[in-house]
Amino acid sequence: MKASYLVLPLLLLFSCKSWQKDEPPLPPAKMKQIFLDLHLAEAYSSMLDDTLHQSRNKDIDSLAVFYTDVFAHHNVTREQFVEGVNWYKQHPEVMDTFYKSLIDDATKLEGRYIK
Repeated sequence: MKASYLVLPLLLLFSCKSWQKDEPPLPPAKMKQIFLDLHLAEAYSSMLDDTLHQSRNKDIDSLAVFYTDVFAHHNVTREQFVEGVNWYKQHPEVMDTFYKSLIDDATKLEGRYIK
């Protein structure tokens, strides 16, 4: 009888954990905004090169700072972001949906600032 008192809470715990895995750790709208900001950081980082050399390599030091700033702005840690990416890799249909929307948003931004 006592063993059943121990097994039931464990079963409930594991069933709750498996249920939670069906939910993204970061909602699609938030993940989309983080991805957009990271893409912008990547683009901006490639523009920080030494103008004498005219290369288009990313400035890795600046990029690390930009990534940290993006995560802080969205109030997520790098680990939470990686966990989100891993979840979306397992659910590509959800990722495809928000990524298509991200491309639309990026195109609108480009149209607004690049003429």
